[in-house]
Formats: sequence, C-alpha cells, structure tokens
Amino acid sequence: MVYPIIVILLVVIDQMLKYNFWHYLEINGDLVIFPWLNLSLAFNTGAAWSFLADTNFGIYLLSFCSLFCSVALACYFYCFRRQLDAPAKLGLALIIAGSLGNLCDRVYLHKVVDFVDFHLGNWHFPTFNGADSYITLGILLLLLLLLTGRLHLPLLYENKKLTGETDGRNK
Repeated sequence: MVYPIIVILLVVIDQMLKYNFWHYLEINGDLVIFPWLNLSLAFNTGAAWSFLADTNFGIYLLSFCSLFCSVALACYFYCFRRQLDAPAKLGLALIIAGSLGNLCDRVYLHKVVDFVDFHLGNWHFPTFNGADSYITLGILLLLLLLLTGRLHLPLLYENKKLTGETDGRNK
C-alpha cells in the first residue's frame, strides 16, 4: 500500500515544483544555481530532446504513451507485488510517477513544463523537470538491480495463476 502513496506524493511534488518554478522564473528570469546548473523556464510539446514537438499529433501520441505505460506498469506492479522486492517496487513507482507527472502537463497544459538546465560551457543538456528525473532514476535503479543480479523481473507467462497452469494435482 505504501507504493501507490509514494507515486501520488511524487506526482504532487512534481506538479508543485513545475507550478512554482514556472511562476517564479516567468517573473524573475533564469536562476543560476552553480556555474553548470541553471533553473530556466522551458516548455516542450514533445518528448526528450523535443522529439515529436513539431507535429500536430505529437502531444496526443505522447499522452497516450504516457497513459498506456503508466497503466501497464501499474498492472505489472499489482500482479507481481509479492514477487518484487522493495528496490524493484521503488524503481517501478518512480517510473509510474514520472510518467503521470508529465501526463498531467500534457493533458492540462498541452505541453510539459521544464526548468532544470544542466550545461557545460556552451553545451546544454535538454532542459528537464522532476518527472523526467523520476523516470531516469527509476530506470537506472532497475538496470542496476538487473546488472548486479539482484533483480529477476517475473514475466506474465511465469505466473501460473494468470496462465491457468496447475501443478498437476488439479487434473
């Protein structure tokens, strides 16, 4: 029960950050945190690196993908909640929260609010937000667990309850 609460809290935090930084940066302009990190307001109608930003259907396709991925991961999480350990659950919760955070922006604003500007000299990484960070951290956590052998992701066909398989005693 704790992971749905984590997802909700992370989405609320993401939306609050976006709202507050949007209004602060709109009034005050860019904020330099470190020589390599600024808070700078940007809007993105696409995905990472403005993928699909210049298309009429991009926002709808990305909204559908966000919703589909969130629902699919939530269903997977629910079906295998007993087989997944805490770090795997946290990784999935981070990805779901990030996807839902950006989905909220796409549905209500028809764009995603970005504000973190990481750069080295004149080279700038694409501006991102809290939801993007959640997704990245969730994927990195799952990859780390997978690469260290600490994660075995159950597959649907392995779940006897879902496939109707029996252990042979119920024939």
